[in-house]
Amino acid sequence: MSIRYRTIGSIICVIFCLDAYAVAQHDSSTRWIEFGASLGVYGARYSNPATNLGDHDLVGSAPRDGMHLNIISGSIRGRYDAVYGALTLQEGDFARASWMTSTYWLQEAYIGVHLTETMRLEAGSFSSHIGVESLILTENYSGILSLAGFFDPNFFGGVKYLWDITPEFELQADVVTSFNGYVLEDNVPAFTTGVSWKRDSTHVVAAHVFVSRETIEELDRTQLYFNLSSTMELPDIHLLGELSYAVELQDQNAPAQGMVSGFIAGYVDLMTAFTVGLRGEFIVDPEGILADDRFNAPLPYRTLSAGGGTATLSYKPLPWLIVRADVRYLTAFDDRSFIETDPNTRERTDAVLSVDVTL
Repeated sequence: MSIRYRTIGSIICVIFCLDAYAVAQHDSSTRWIEFGASLGVYGARYSNPATNLGDHDLVGSAPRDGMHLNIISGSIRGRYDAVYGALTLQEGDFARASWMTSTYWLQEAYIGVHLTETMRLEAGSFSSHIGVESLILTENYSGILSLAGFFDPNFFGGVKYLWDITPEFELQADVVTSFNGYVLEDNVPAFTTGVSWKRDSTHVVAAHVFVSRETIEELDRTQLYFNLSSTMELPDIHLLGELSYAVELQDQNAPAQGMVSGFIAGYVDLMTAFTVGLRGEFIVDPEGILADDRFNAPLPYRTLSAGGGTATLSYKPLPWLIVRADVRYLTAFDDRSFIETDPNTRERTDAVLSVDVTL
């Protein structure tokens, strides 16, 4: 039996055990079910022509020139006493560029149980919780993901433990498949842990570390990924930032290799429906250590050391509708990095108009 099917079998076993435990231990009357849907379209224009590699671009959350479907998804979520779960399916450019080729349509599928009032255990397939910006673009302030958000882990499968230590502190620990993917790398699971601190009603700080085995240039390497993020939500001002550091540890095959990325952003509500914002962002990855994690097929040019800024104007006339115009300028920091998969490209401007509906 393959590793993939043994992993799936183990998860199913855990799920049934959790169900049995929940039925035996809890008798609350919290029962509900809800459905949701999201649709996003975008029109993008790059100052440099798009490559012929389709979705593959080192820095594009709107992957292609022209008018396209960014993402369409449908979800069902529910709870029955102590047991809860969710299933979300998706399609679109962002899904095809970000998820594994064979399972790009699966965004999440998990089941969880409230072990106590403050402890939960979940098993299945998850979207990543690491970083400020969400893969569900309607939850972000800008329609283009930052460089740091683009290279954060997107999804994985496994088991997740959550503990609300106090109303202010939440601890999370996971045993998962890999940095990006539903299969084990080198037959070894990955581990992630982190803590979120709600400093007050406006300010949240989070720190996470991810330990995994990843295939870098056909070599199995041990990777450590550190992420520190912060958000401050004031009545009319929204401040957020993130700093990430990844390192491939030294072994007998290769020396240690590092990568750092981050952004800082501020947004202001001008009126009830309008928000404007600016974001500065960067990534320094001279070895290209994250290109293999982030993309489904090899890129001809893997390195990326670049930075720039994004300006955003958002219009939200209804709770379920948001229209955003984003303009981003990026420039390479050195001769080894490439904005697109083109060695002659040293800078790029993106202009993206996106319309997102969430029900």
